[in-house]
Amino acid sequence: MFSFQEVPPFFEPGAPPPTLPILIAQTEVGKMQSPTKLLAEEEIGTGSVRRQPSSVRFAPYPNPAKQKTPSPPTAPSKKPPPARSKQLATARSTSDSTSQKSSSSDSDSDSDDDGDVLIAKPEGEAGRPGRGGYNLEEALSWNAKEYRRLKKYVKKLVVDQLEPTKNFSSQSVASLTSVRVMAVQKFPALRGYAACWPVTDLVRLELKYTCGRSRLQVQKEQAKAGRRLTRSSE
Repeated sequence: MFSFQEVPPFFEPGAPPPTLPILIAQTEVGKMQSPTKLLAEEEIGTGSVRRQPSSVRFAPYPNPAKQKTPSPPTAPSKKPPPARSKQLATARSTSDSTSQKSSSSDSDSDSDDDGDVLIAKPEGEAGRPGRGGYNLEEALSWNAKEYRRLKKYVKKLVVDQLEPTKNFSSQSVASLTSVRVMAVQKFPALRGYAACWPVTDLVRLELKYTCGRSRLQVQKEQAKAGRRLTRSSE
């Protein structure tokens, strides 16, 4: 059984109960429901008054899951003017054709160099096979008849173009060059030898021989002159 107690219209309640400290994060902020009845019309009993839970809840911090990250602004693409693009295409095609031409010319020059390999001079000195040198006729590997023709022609050039009484180092550079040129014109096979070293070796050997004969001739003449002086003094 419930007991009812009349409440006067000018009811003055006592002091309210002390409020409990609540964090703002735990406080419901939103639309409050207005009471449907006046306080004087409400029934006061032992039962507790139930409140309908609010459907709106507020949190102090926003939910990161519901936030949308703004997309970065996209820069507008710049297209080159048509004239500039045509110039770039022309320059690229020109550079490609130039590189192809240079590569083809390099390959051609390499093939030419490979075909014009010159025969190098052997180590040592010609005419001294037993002392670190080599035999010129064996080094050339020419036909015996052709080698004798070359040797005879170079001997003639030494007499006509050089000074036979002087050694190789005392000869003029221009004269030695003319001897090589004339020998190559007479024997085209000499073009395959580096610096025309077979002709140089033959010139050295011939000048060594002519210089030796010249010294011997001078010594003989001096000896004859000395004997004459001795006889005249007696």
